[in-house]
Amino acid sequence: AALKTIVAIDERNADEKERVEIVAAECHKQWSGWIEWMFSKMTMDEGRHLGRYYVDRWQRQANTHYADLTEEEKESDRIEARKILAALRGQR
Repeated sequence: AALKTIVAIDERNADEKERVEIVAAECHKQWSGWIEWMFSKMTMDEGRHLGRYYVDRWQRQANTHYADLTEEEKESDRIEARKILAALRGQR
């Protein structure tokens, strides 16, 4: 998936804002898969320790496509995308 994302960026000759959005959408997909895996490994009791608010929120976000997230939720993925793009450019 990461290679497809890099190819998509190159093929579209994307500007920086579009690059961030492409990578942020991929970050969200990766996080969604991870959080669903985490939930599958937890017992009900462990889920209660997280708190119903967080479990409900994260399940909703995991089941929501990046484009349909709130701007605040998208920004969280954009932050990660900017870190990845900086790393690819050899920056910190």
